[in-house]
Amino acid sequence: MALNCGAMTTMVDVMRWYSSLVRLKAHSEVIELAHFTVKEFLLNIDPTKQASVAEYKIDIVEDECYLAKNCLTILNFEEFSINPPPRHSEGYAWVASKELQDAYSYASVYWPIHASKHIEKENICQSIKSLFTPIKSYNFVWWAGCFAFKAERSFVLDTFSSKVALYPDITTLHWAACLGLSNIVEWLFQDGNVYRNPKLSTTPYSIRNTRIVYNFR
Repeated sequence: MALNCGAMTTMVDVMRWYSSLVRLKAHSEVIELAHFTVKEFLLNIDPTKQASVAEYKIDIVEDECYLAKNCLTILNFEEFSINPPPRHSEGYAWVASKELQDAYSYASVYWPIHASKHIEKENICQSIKSLFTPIKSYNFVWWAGCFAFKAERSFVLDTFSSKVALYPDITTLHWAACLGLSNIVEWLFQDGNVYRNPKLSTTPYSIRNTRIVYNFR
């Protein structure tokens, strides 16, 4: 799937369209619901009695699945499969619109959370397999670099933290084990799909119990 930057919604668009429902969180660029009553209303919409607003109902389980699919779609865009990501002294920056950078950063960090209860769904699983190919694709290198960069600044990694700095040498199997993607680990072991990196002494087994602890502020 290819990227269409011109079709991206900006924060200005969102605030213009939904100003009565959402607001900008103070001292940040995070959009939140304007009042607790808005959340209450959206959670309690009865589709059988309120058909005109049924599509706006918040269904946490289904919405997490929807977000997971969108995040993985962004990470698998063809644009990220052509060239390796550039490196800059100021961090994991790249030339693109701010909206795309924000979307990519969000997708990189949050897709494991959104996908955590939907790993077995075929479309989610297939998207993860596309990203976690045995020999790392440029899509994977883009994601791993962005994830590692954000990890060092936005949340805490326990025993895996010292190894994140080595992410160019860490295989897709290591990452899958770290994220607890058991079905992806099993798939990578099938039919000799495992690519062994001779530069890396750490085994997927040694980090199988590693947990990523998110500590967003």
